[in-house]
Amino acid sequence: MPALIGVNQACGGIAKGVGGLLMVHSSGARAPSARVLRAALAQV
Repeated sequence: MPALIGVNQACGGIAKGVGGLLMVHSSGARAPSARVLRAALAQV
């Protein structure tokens, strides 16, 4: 089931990226969200 493992890792990467994005926004930091989101998607 290597495909299943790959999907699992991709979902984990997206979740981590979104979590980081929310953390940055809640802390009030002015990070470019598009770049953060693109970095999260690049992990897939």
